[in-house]
Amino acid sequence: MYIVIIITINTILYKMVEIIYTHPGVVDPNLEKNRKLIIRGFALAVTTALLFSRYNKARSNEFLVKTGFLINDMQIGKKFFKFPFQNIQKIYINPTSYHANMNIMYKNIEVKVPILFSIGPKADFDSLSKYARYLLNNNDEEVIIKSIIKDELKLLSANISIEDIYPNNNELKNTIIQHIQPKLDKYGIIIHYTAYNSYFDDIKEEEMK
Repeated sequence: MYIVIIITINTILYKMVEIIYTHPGVVDPNLEKNRKLIIRGFALAVTTALLFSRYNKARSNEFLVKTGFLINDMQIGKKFFKFPFQNIQKIYINPTSYHANMNIMYKNIEVKVPILFSIGPKADFDSLSKYARYLLNNNDEEVIIKSIIKDELKLLSANISIEDIYPNNNELKNTIIQHIQPKLDKYGIIIHYTAYNSYFDDIKEEEMK
């Protein structure tokens, strides 16, 4: 379909230029041949320039989402030509940092566990499609992600104690990811990294003495 559009554009340009530069009374075959070559070359150059002006290429940390005319739902990729009545948007896959607290009871005292999450779109077609559908250009993206993290940490903290997590730092990280990641899958995003705030390590050492 796109090839047909390109050929059509080139043909229209050729006809337009031919009409403009047609000189009545020209009968010399050589002059007529040269004139047509010049017109074809000009039309081809204009078509090429037009196509390059519509060419979009994503950087290494980006993906392109194309929607609109002649597209069923959406197309996701790294390189696209943008034709009339089509729209191209960018998805940045760089992870974003989110901070949250998990409240854990220790000796009838509520201890806040500062946790850092590194979260971003997952770089596969299915996940990028979900992200584009639900979160791309959604002003509530941060609110949605923070809400999921907060709710899942609240549920998880009910069954966690400092005695359980202090000797098993990596085990708790895996447990947190296992609880939160399924909720994030709906939006095509993934937890790249999670860690405790170093300040909490000091608290645990003091309280475990």
